[in-house]
Amino acid sequence: MKIEIIRTTRRKQSVDGEMVIDGIKVCHTVENAVWCLPPGRYRVEIVYIRSLARKMPCLFSGDDNQPKAMVMMGNGVFCLRCANIIVGEQLVPGCVKKSAAAFNVLYERLRKSLARGHSIDMTIVE
Repeated sequence: MKIEIIRTTRRKQSVDGEMVIDGIKVCHTVENAVWCLPPGRYRVEIVYIRSLARKMPCLFSGDDNQPKAMVMMGNGVFCLRCANIIVGEQLVPGCVKKSAAAFNVLYERLRKSLARGHSIDMTIVE
């Protein structure tokens, strides 16, 4: 599975973008402008995060076994920790709505793809 995050707008506090899976736009994304990941290619795996007490899609770079960021639900950049990426439907710049619904659909899609033995690559493009 090939996922692209196409960053469309960079503001002082947020970076807005669109998530495209296999050529089809799925949802909008919001990242914190200070902590966002550099453009590049990342491996996606679902990992249990103890602080959240649940499994989350995490981004890894190269052979590093430490997650660089998570794809998560939320409303805006002020609830972000580290370089995490929030998914949802854009409400205003730097803020999304219907995030839980978008996250749940995305999570199931990623989980099923990994269960079938497919690899998931995410490319972040400026």
